[in-house]
Amino acid sequence: MNDHDIELIKFCTDVTKYLESFVKNKENEHIILEGLDRIYDEETRKNPIPLESKKNRVIVNSREEYYPFLLAVYLLINDVKKLNEILEFQRSNFRSNRLVEDAEFDLFFNTYVWETIKQASVLLNKSNYDFEEFENYWKEYFSRTEGFTSKPINFEMDEKYKNLLIDKISQFVLEDDHFLLINFFSRNEIKFRVRFTVPANSVADLFLRLHKHKKIDYECSKSKIARWLADRIMTKGERQKFFIKPKSEPLKNILLGKKKTTLNILLDFLPKEPGPDLGS
Repeated sequence: MNDHDIELIKFCTDVTKYLESFVKNKENEHIILEGLDRIYDEETRKNPIPLESKKNRVIVNSREEYYPFLLAVYLLINDVKKLNEILEFQRSNFRSNRLVEDAEFDLFFNTYVWETIKQASVLLNKSNYDFEEFENYWKEYFSRTEGFTSKPINFEMDEKYKNLLIDKISQFVLEDDHFLLINFFSRNEIKFRVRFTVPANSVADLFLRLHKHKKIDYECSKSKIARWLADRIMTKGERQKFFIKPKSEPLKNILLGKKKTTLNILLDFLPKEPGPDLGS
């Protein structure tokens, strides 16, 4: 994972370049630069840089009151496609913040940090289109980190079969999420939702076929499989730009055979004649 510490000296330089290129409102530019100067003075007063130091890095701790402002600006001046990477780095290094003591990462980021982002986006002259795109990526990230509520299901497959399954369906999963598939087909929990690049009914169709081929415990109802999937995947259709969370009811309709899908990802190594369907 790349280093996304907020290092004040480099950060101030990057912000200044951004302002020169994209912000023509001098009042907004002044507000941001004045804020950075004040933060820099306070931070270096608390943590002086030794004169003989060759590594004059001033890293802002997540506990500081001005952390949300600095992070908001940092996120907004970076490529929006790096947002997941930056947030994941900040999550791994987040301890707490004095503004909301003992607040969890998700709560703190979706309150103080998000409100600061909305304010900073105006100062940084972000267009409505750019901010909407940023907001969609933000929502997508946090929707993938929600806790799972449904109980695990039992997969009945050996390692060889599971590895073959993962190899076959990886072409339908976002490359960044391939590493999640090992635990996806097991009772182990996964940290994020797996993003499939095919519609949700195609994923449900895959699990219907796995169930028929006895690769999922037959005592596991199709309703339970639908709830389990709804908690653990995100999907998108051809016209959707962003990934969305599917609802369990449409998934259940596919699994119960109430609705058909013309697009399936049936695997060529599955037996052509499945065993009898022993119920839902």
